[in-house]
Amino acid sequence: MSTNTRLHYEELLSWIGDRRYGVAGTVTFRPSVPRRGLKPEYLTSGYARSCVHHYLRRLDRAAFGSAGVRRGRRVGALAVREGWDDPWSKNLHYHLALTVPEGFAAEDWAEVATRSWIPLEWASPEQNVLKPMWSDQWLSYIFKTRDKPIYLDAMDFENWRLE
Repeated sequence: MSTNTRLHYEELLSWIGDRRYGVAGTVTFRPSVPRRGLKPEYLTSGYARSCVHHYLRRLDRAAFGSAGVRRGRRVGALAVREGWDDPWSKNLHYHLALTVPEGFAAEDWAEVATRSWIPLEWASPEQNVLKPMWSDQWLSYIFKTRDKPIYLDAMDFENWRLE
């Protein structure tokens, strides 16, 4: 690990600090989506980022309803991309940490989060794990440097919601 990467890693861990998320997990993507009469469209990091953004919006509606979303209420989240765009290498996937909205038990919210992922176009129905748990070890795991070609690019800051 380079000195700069080590510094980024340590700064991210300290920046997140004592925030607690009640659901942690991994979501996976389909490598391609068939298009009628066309060649299949292959997954890119841009499609993955867009899919995670859409997913978080679905969670917002599930937690707060449309009226709550219009008032700006959002589920807190950390999103970290791992893997590559190349379909012949490590599968592109995301590690997530989600806050549990008021009125939900962590177990129930993990189930809602899993059910909300599956219907999305790029979402794979397999190998998705969202569990009601939180630990500093999970934070260290999702921020690990392995399988992140450019470390800071793997941090999907556009989909981070620090509540």
